[in-house]
Amino acid sequence: KKRMNFTEQPIAPLESMTVLHSVINCCKLMFNILVVAECCDLSTIKPYKNMSSENVKRRDDGIKKYAKIILRKTGICLRDIGHNNTGGGLVGNHAKAFFEQGDTICDTVFKNQYSGHIKKIIQYLHTILCILNSKLPVNVKKYSELCRKTTAALLLRVPFFRFNITIHQVLFHSWEHIKNNESRGLGAWSEDALEMAMGRGRSARKFQAFRGSLARNLTDAHYALQLEADNHINENFKKVKRSQLKYHKLSESKVSELEELIDYDRCSEEERTSLKR
Repeated sequence: KKRMNFTEQPIAPLESMTVLHSVINCCKLMFNILVVAECCDLSTIKPYKNMSSENVKRRDDGIKKYAKIILRKTGICLRDIGHNNTGGGLVGNHAKAFFEQGDTICDTVFKNQYSGHIKKIIQYLHTILCILNSKLPVNVKKYSELCRKTTAALLLRVPFFRFNITIHQVLFHSWEHIKNNESRGLGAWSEDALEMAMGRGRSARKFQAFRGSLARNLTDAHYALQLEADNHINENFKKVKRSQLKYHKLSESKVSELEELIDYDRCSEEERTSLKR
């Protein structure tokens, strides 16, 4: 399939669009932008130039400081997100919660001349990532317009902003992936379940298995995971405790924004019923 931008070369395969890590890396980017706007000397920062050592130190100290403040006020842990450890599982849940509570974070934690503009950009990104993580039909034209609107807001309202690979892929190429996926969101391609399975495997090896030898460790971990996967054992003996996932309810304004981007005419009866709920 041909592209509609500056080049006609085909885009990369759909598997290259990592949905969960797009949320995590976008959260990391917006958190760093908020910290830089609050702590650094913006007059010395030039677009696409390395920051001075003093600004780098201020940014790193600010990440630690504001991560603690956000954890205390909202319960969202951004300690790992602020650094290079992007991981999955629990970190992904906190990244999603960051976008859902972006208004509260910008209003109560950060107070600078850019916080209002960054708050609006976080709202745009939240809408984009919700559509990207869904499995519903998408109005590609309106979705691409929202991506261009978000890009313009970043470039015009945040002069010290720098594009990275993830934000470039989300804003410039995600609509192409959605269009090639029969105009549906990429939720079916999300690596969220894989990350949770890998995390469960690491937890079993670390806490539920003998660690004297590799063979014994893998054998015990396999037995632990097999016990967890057996429904009969779970129902009768309750040997494995499952973690409870907390789902955040979207506001009415966010629901109305998402409704504009969802193509209801292409939804099945089951999907329409789930949306009404």
